[in-house]
Amino acid sequence: MKKILVTGATGFLGGHLVRYLSKKGYTVTGTGRNLQKGEWLKEEGISFVPGDLQQKDFCQELVRNHHYIIHCAALSEPWGDYQSFYTANVTVTENLLKSAREHGVKRFIHVSTPSIYFRYNDATNVKETAELPKRFANHYAHTKYIAEQKVKQYQEKGLETIIIRPRGLFGPEDSTILPRLLTLNKTKGIPLFNNGKTLIDLTYVENVAHALELSLEKGEVGQTYNISNGEPYSFKSLCDLLFTHLKINVQYKKLPYPVIFRVAYFLEAIYQLPFIKKEPFITRYSVSVLGNSQTLSIEKARKELGYEPLISIEEGIIHYANWYKSIYS
Repeated sequence: MKKILVTGATGFLGGHLVRYLSKKGYTVTGTGRNLQKGEWLKEEGISFVPGDLQQKDFCQELVRNHHYIIHCAALSEPWGDYQSFYTANVTVTENLLKSAREHGVKRFIHVSTPSIYFRYNDATNVKETAELPKRFANHYAHTKYIAEQKVKQYQEKGLETIIIRPRGLFGPEDSTILPRLLTLNKTKGIPLFNNGKTLIDLTYVENVAHALELSLEKGEVGQTYNISNGEPYSFKSLCDLLFTHLKINVQYKKLPYPVIFRVAYFLEAIYQLPFIKKEPFITRYSVSVLGNSQTLSIEKARKELGYEPLISIEEGIIHYANWYKSIYS
């Protein structure tokens, strides 16, 4: 029986993944720092070990007797100080890699991000071999890229590794993408650039769990795979679909992209001052995500992993809407 360790098990992806793998019959151990969510996993019969992956001794003990590691834990905010991102995304990854190699782990699967491709322009059908920007969009993308290099170094040392880069995760319990749209709709209205024609490439969370399961045995060792639903929607069509299923009136606010992008630029400059500790209410990254089309090619994952999305975007939106109404209605 495959014994799998999942980091970040109290986060969005990690929580879905441990439940998905458990239902498939794998022996799964989750780890994370949210004790309440860890107790919920235990109540579902899933092994959970709380702890801090920044501690080398904890990693050594945790990794022992596991055949596979799926590393989902990360600091994935769009704003913050560099050292926090480096510790969470690089130091932790290196601690786990070292422990995995010393304890004979069969395969280490690292969840990275397509944010490393990000440029402030349209970029469609981006492949894993795409040239990366000279300067990353934020500390998150930069440190995740460094973490990927650590993974590749351990691959050269003999540890089997796979890297996946999933795009725009959503689904029940999502606390990022769809909730932000709901909040904007309630407050300022949803910003609409280019009449909402920007292409948005999302991935239903169960599809990422499926790709990670495939990565346990399939895929060429040492390779990187883009993961998405493979069905980009225009931003307005996606919002219309979401609010239709939620039965909420949607409020759009047409805005000029160049002007708002410049405003975000100046705000970032101000908020980088040392005495300001908050995140600006808009960033160039957030504006560009809504104003420029960003889509991935998943042909490599289809060919080498045998990956095909299990849940369509519309089905995923329906699942999210039903969950949301069950919680908030």
